[in-house]
Amino acid sequence: MNKQLNHICTEIGLASYGKKKLESGKIFTIEDLLEAESNLNQGDCCGLAQKKIENILVFIKWLKNHPSADVMTDFDEEVFDEAGKQQEGRKNEIEQYIKNVLGSPNADNNDIPSTEVERDRLMSIDMDKHIEEVVKECERRITRSTYLMDRCGKFAYKDFLDKSIRHFHHLIKSPGEVFAGKKFVVAGRTQSGKTCTKALAQSMCRLLKVPLIVLTKGVYESADLCKKLKKFAEEERRNYRHHTVAATSKYDHCGRNEKLRLIDDAMTDGGTLVIADSASQVKKACVAIENYRRKVPGGKFILAIDEADAMFRTPSRSQVFEQALIALRKLGPTISMFVSATPVPIMLDLIKKADIEDSDRKTEGSTGIEDSQSKEDNIEFFCLEPGDEYVGLGDIKPISMDGRNVYLEQNELNVNSFYEDIPYSNGKVIELYEDALSDPINSKGILVIDCSCPRVAAANNVFEKASAVQKYFENLQKKIIVITITGKGIGVKFPKMKMDKETWKKSLIGDVLQEIDDNQEYGLKVPVFIFGFSKVCRGTSFRSNKRVPTHMLMALGRGHNTSTVIQTFGRATCNGRSILKENGIQHVKILTTRSDYRIGGYIQNYIDEVGQREKSGESYADAVTGSNKKLPHSANFLDQSFREIGRERGLRRQYGKEINFEDSPRELSADDIELKAELWDQKDKQALLRSLYRLKKSHPDFNLDDIADDMNDANDDSLNKKTVRTLLKKFSDLGIIKKVDPRKGWYSARDHLDLFMNKKYGDVPTEPPIFGGSENDSSDLESIAGYESDDEVIRNVTDMDDSEHIVLVNSLAALQHEGEEIHVVSQDSPATKYISYDQARSNAARNGRFILTDPSEKLDDETELTALCNDSGPIRVTILPSIILGSQDKGSLQQELIQEVIGRDDSSSTSSDQVQAKIKTPINTTKSRKRKVEPLSLTNISDIPEQGKYDKTRTQTCITQVDKRRRIYYAAENETPQQIAKRFNVDVNQIIADNKRRIEYTSLHNTAKLFINSPIVLPIELTDISVIPEQGKY
Repeated sequence: MNKQLNHICTEIGLASYGKKKLESGKIFTIEDLLEAESNLNQGDCCGLAQKKIENILVFIKWLKNHPSADVMTDFDEEVFDEAGKQQEGRKNEIEQYIKNVLGSPNADNNDIPSTEVERDRLMSIDMDKHIEEVVKECERRITRSTYLMDRCGKFAYKDFLDKSIRHFHHLIKSPGEVFAGKKFVVAGRTQSGKTCTKALAQSMCRLLKVPLIVLTKGVYESADLCKKLKKFAEEERRNYRHHTVAATSKYDHCGRNEKLRLIDDAMTDGGTLVIADSASQVKKACVAIENYRRKVPGGKFILAIDEADAMFRTPSRSQVFEQALIALRKLGPTISMFVSATPVPIMLDLIKKADIEDSDRKTEGSTGIEDSQSKEDNIEFFCLEPGDEYVGLGDIKPISMDGRNVYLEQNELNVNSFYEDIPYSNGKVIELYEDALSDPINSKGILVIDCSCPRVAAANNVFEKASAVQKYFENLQKKIIVITITGKGIGVKFPKMKMDKETWKKSLIGDVLQEIDDNQEYGLKVPVFIFGFSKVCRGTSFRSNKRVPTHMLMALGRGHNTSTVIQTFGRATCNGRSILKENGIQHVKILTTRSDYRIGGYIQNYIDEVGQREKSGESYADAVTGSNKKLPHSANFLDQSFREIGRERGLRRQYGKEINFEDSPRELSADDIELKAELWDQKDKQALLRSLYRLKKSHPDFNLDDIADDMNDANDDSLNKKTVRTLLKKFSDLGIIKKVDPRKGWYSARDHLDLFMNKKYGDVPTEPPIFGGSENDSSDLESIAGYESDDEVIRNVTDMDDSEHIVLVNSLAALQHEGEEIHVVSQDSPATKYISYDQARSNAARNGRFILTDPSEKLDDETELTALCNDSGPIRVTILPSIILGSQDKGSLQQELIQEVIGRDDSSSTSSDQVQAKIKTPINTTKSRKRKVEPLSLTNISDIPEQGKYDKTRTQTCITQVDKRRRIYYAAENETPQQIAKRFNVDVNQIIADNKRRIEYTSLHNTAKLFINSPIVLPIELTDISVIPEQGKY
């Protein structure tokens, strides 16, 4: 120990024994002492007595206030005594502030005397300069329990408590901010110990004397959670077990009046009330808070919503439970905690949706609900990192057969699936069961969770399956114990005994497993199989002190969302790596579908990425949406499953619009390589892959009819519509395609489909079929692009922004000279930027002439066009050789206008000058044409008569308007364009092309079902395109 530290020890009364203690802890200098401050604050340093530790802290505080002091001359016993008195007085003030002020009521209640509010506010301002000490003292008191600290593990509990305490302090200092409730999103992996976060809140509420309401999913689960929180309360220095109460009396056999008394006491003493997700229990919590505020007007409280993603279920919040929860949140919790292993459904919701409860708690002069920026500032994101003992999703492996991983097909297990007498089973399921029992000598503590049979009362139910599985293995001379867990309770069937549904009915599953393990006859040597469905999906831990899950069967129907999948999968995770190892198990095994197996990894990557970005300084909103920097493809959970994101419908579509992910890389991931092996030697799947690949180049979205047309164009008759429909479902399950609009059967395909194609079944398609093209299209484009006159400047369309495009289209509209035609053709070239044909036509046709050039028509060697000047100067329209793309929107031509604009120099005249441009136009050849496609002449769609839409006498009638060269047909209810085309012998593509230009029919397609009396435009003639309508007709 150096002489400076030796001097300090002497002045603060630390004798030679204490000095040796410091040296044993490798503290030899003042710098070493400062580094040990965190341990000193925890009351643990080298085995020193608490009084000696406090003396050392007095010196450290003095040194921080006098950083330039010479300790050898400026610090002595007298200085120490004075510093001690000052700190003792401040310590008493801090204790009084924490005990009497920090948790005191909000000032928005008129029953609180203004003198008390002002006293508290002044004291909080005085505490501003000591807020660090206030936070540290709160932290010291809250974290005294070693049981709590051991289970917090890697959770950033200091940050959690710091932000919570500072928020309480801020509300005291600024009493006018009455609805500034904080929102904490706490994300943690399934079964990773998230209960510790609720226990931290419980301990903090006890210190500040404010109640805690904990909402979780399920009555059974609420009793289980209450038991866990009681255990945390027991381990505190004072046993607060009686201050943690479950609203349900189902498991503690408590009378109504006694229960109300327990709840009332808990609310008054800063206790905890645990409620389930039912309207009646949430209303019970509302009553408890109202009763508490009668005693403590304006009293604060904290609301912790466990399994938060499962609590809001409808966009309109119309369910009775949702309305009850809104009423509870309107009571104004100081902090709202949203705790979940699958928080994705609420992460974006907190940013985008205004909180309904805030609108009823606005103050005079306020605008009501906070704006998006204030909401964002009020959200804190915490990730609970698992410890070394955690067995997570990455530690769970699929079962394998013949060296290959085995997965279920979606809905492969159903009521008609049997293996011998076992319902909801097949050979794959038996392989999983047998793997669990394959090594009875070297393994013990086997626990199999089966979530595949949703039936409880109907035939082939969960009880029948459990009994059949036990009987199957009894015939093989293998003993197992089966347990059923349903809404009716727990049933247990020991070997060669009847199912007991009464003894264990109201027990907790952990207690049942522990009793089996402690039984001398059975113990860990007998495997346990648990069968259930909804009760296995969420909220319950399936483990005892010495037994954790080892195998799992998960088969959820198409209607279940991603959050439910991950939560169910998570029942096989636990903090029990050492238990698995002790029981002789290398890793947990699972049998489920491929997409359900891999989706959890992508969701977790997304959550981890958001957490890392917020730690690095990004705002919550930017981190969630990737608005500053795109989120990595490895976090793109939207492309990995067909399932909805959460219980609320439409979240997948909402997230798809709001979150920015990087494009998928060209390289295949490990999951993709496995998928490729599955598709590699499947002829039907390879054929469909090729069709999807061709369609993706020309169709952003497609449906079954598009695929049929594409395969017809490619002369591929290997698949019929029934087979394609079946394969589309499988491809959707595998994540190869995803539904764009499930109601209409529209899909989009993933990128890089060619990487999955086996050349044994044909070459990879390079381009969609091209019809009516020229052998020298590229050279033609280059020669025309090179045209330039002395007084004209060529501007490349690719350099234009949107406003310049509008100028170009408006310029086309200026060509109004009698007898002059605008010839519009299309050119497929990656070097040229397109302008929508529909946009160009609708703008140009209002004031001028617009005609589509027949691609088979041979133009003259020179075509002379004259253009009037407009505000942007003279323009020239370049005529390019025509190419018509096939397989677009079932044959309809989505023509695109391509040209280069020639503008004059800024000094040029832009009044009424005309520019004569002689453009050499190549003759369109037919040498390489695969087939001739006649272009469509679009029909007049202006002034469609709407009257009589609800007159049933008009249904399926047709009026002819010769002057407008069209017919108007009033459709029957649910009639489709395809049926109308057949009725009038009209090309359905013509009907689609004409009517899609109308705003209300932009999404029209062949099989769209129309409303009754929908006015559909039909042409009179299709072939005569030489007649140019008189000006103004359109």
